[in-house]
Amino acid sequence: MGLYLPLHEICAWTTDAYEMRGASGAGGIVQFAFLEEGFSVAEARQAVAEIKENRKYWYGDFYPLTPCTTAPDQFMAWQLHRADLGEGMVLAFRRPRCSVAGIIVELQAIDPAAQYAVELIDEARARTARTMTGEELRTNLPLRVPRKPGSLLVRYRQLAPAAK
Repeated sequence: MGLYLPLHEICAWTTDAYEMRGASGAGGIVQFAFLEEGFSVAEARQAVAEIKENRKYWYGDFYPLTPCTTAPDQFMAWQLHRADLGEGMVLAFRRPRCSVAGIIVELQAIDPAAQYAVELIDEARARTARTMTGEELRTNLPLRVPRKPGSLLVRYRQLAPAAK
């Protein structure tokens, strides 16, 4: 059912990006050990802010970019696209025993003639911004996740409609 209606929530126990991104959907359930010594309120705020920024994409189109599997040696990625906003996101996960540090994916519902602002957000939630053509984004988006397990969040936004 998740392929047709990917609205789900799973409780996250840590602020780790891999765990939070895998557990969250249009919202998130957290049960942080905030009373433990060393707990970072700043990291918790960052994690929750990311969920809030992503939630609008869960109400658009869902495209699996890799086969759906729970195998610990696989790379998994999917795209959430909002045609009405001209934007979307990709979530990529390198599982704990995955020997591949990256893959190249082909995004769906992308206008090849348009320009897109693309933001890559790594495990440390560091952001890298770039501009890509729709053709690049549609046919050649590299997803690199050096850490295992690890994740990568990619957000994209169409800058201008393609000339007709």
